[in-house]
Amino acid sequence: MKIHRHLDITVLALCDEKLIDRTLIKGKTKITISKKFYGEKKIKISEIEKMCKSATIINAIGKDVVDALSKIYDNIYIAAIWIENIPHVQIIKMG
Repeated sequence: MKIHRHLDITVLALCDEKLIDRTLIKGKTKITISKKFYGEKKIKISEIEKMCKSATIINAIGKDVVDALSKIYDNIYIAAIWIENIPHVQIIKMG
């Protein structure tokens, strides 16, 4: 988990721990899950809801974190893209 802040925007980056340092490819889509962006801080799945409250944007990849987000945001899997059978979502809070 890592929090990125710029002006009034707060990005919460979440990924399953086992995905750190992996590169996923599907066609022309390539995502590198780096420690630089996703961080090295480990949080419990139960802490995700609290972390989401202060975020403007949530970037999440991995079945465990997206499953946790699905308990907060009902139809999250509709917005997911799948790369190597791993879900990736971005949530942007409006207003």
